[in-house]
Amino acid sequence: MYNNFKICAFALCAISLPLLSSCSDDDNDGPKGMVKVGEITFENTNIILAGPDSYGANLYADYTGGDRFTAGSIAFNKGANAITFGLNTQGDFYPDIATLYNGGMFLSQFNFRSNPADKIGDWWYSYNNQCSVYNVESVDGANRGAGDDNSNTFAVINGSCDASSISSVYGSGKEVSLGGFHFDNNAEFTIGEIEICNTSYVYGVIQNGNGLAQPLKANNGWFKVLAYGYDAT
Repeated sequence: MYNNFKICAFALCAISLPLLSSCSDDDNDGPKGMVKVGEITFENTNIILAGPDSYGANLYADYTGGDRFTAGSIAFNKGANAITFGLNTQGDFYPDIATLYNGGMFLSQFNFRSNPADKIGDWWYSYNNQCSVYNVESVDGANRGAGDDNSNTFAVINGSCDASSISSVYGSGKEVSLGGFHFDNNAEFTIGEIEICNTSYVYGVIQNGNGLAQPLKANNGWFKVLAYGYDAT
């Protein structure tokens, strides 16, 4: 019998990238033969959130404005197990430094889906708003209730570019690592449920395009999300 757990609200970030958030415990068991052992929630943790605005300057190594996020851990299964996530240290941009330039996973509460009064142009679907989720069930710009099931906090996963994007945008060899999380102590679980949503950045580029991409809507395009799972070995 496999153990099963639930992660609610995953979103997408930056060039072609995914978000997690807290959720309600509305079902008891996963697929047949599996027993639900836990649920990940990102609410009420001591983990530093992306900030001080929706660009997320505190996710970069050169930030000097206060607390900077690098990594966090959240317990589940009655505290017996935990997931750990954070900013990657491996990448050609800043080797051995935890920074979003190398990809990673972080928590946020921003949900700008249009320009505030002091912003112009394509601000809301640019990297300047890369920490916002495009959740139409929340109040635009309130930065509350934008996670799954009206939770306030969600996770953004950022990382990985295809070879042609890396070459044309960053130059040959400029690798960006995948973003994600791992179970501590080599524990193994099957994810029974995960909710995925676009960030405002991704949604806006899909709809409108930008200097690097054509709008998918106008070109009858599609957007593909790949998630990879690995066992303890």
